[in-house]
Amino acid sequence: MKSKHFINLHKALTFPFILTLMFIYQNFQFGAWVYLALHGTYGLLWLLKDQIYPDKQWEQEISVGTGILGFVSVSLYWIAPFILISSDSQPPLPLVAAAISLNIIGSSGTLAKSKCYVRLLFLTAVALDNLATKTELRSHLSSISDRPTPQYP
Repeated sequence: MKSKHFINLHKALTFPFILTLMFIYQNFQFGAWVYLALHGTYGLLWLLKDQIYPDKQWEQEISVGTGILGFVSVSLYWIAPFILISSDSQPPLPLVAAAISLNIIGSSGTLAKSKCYVRLLFLTAVALDNLATKTELRSHLSSISDRPTPQYP
């Protein structure tokens, strides 16, 4: 299995996990909804990012045991929504504002990475096109000439 599988599974389950907590504890207050929106949306963006431009760091093969240990480790992040929702407490509004701001900054970083990825794809395509054009030109010149193919820098 690839290392991305356990992290993607966790990200995919975050929204349903938090929503389930909200139903179990009948907590549909402001803090629970904000937590669900921020972390659920981030999980969906993560999965979308992985489909559009996968990170090579998460493509390495790992054992199933390591994947299970990794999933359990990242599931510790679910302690915070459990405490928030089960205790029926409400976060202070400045904390909510800070959380929303950090989420936007993190999402912007993801978008910036996507721009770099697309730019690199474009530059690679241009470079390959230039290489193909030069190769075709050399081939064409050698076919119409008795002389050897000229060497271009």
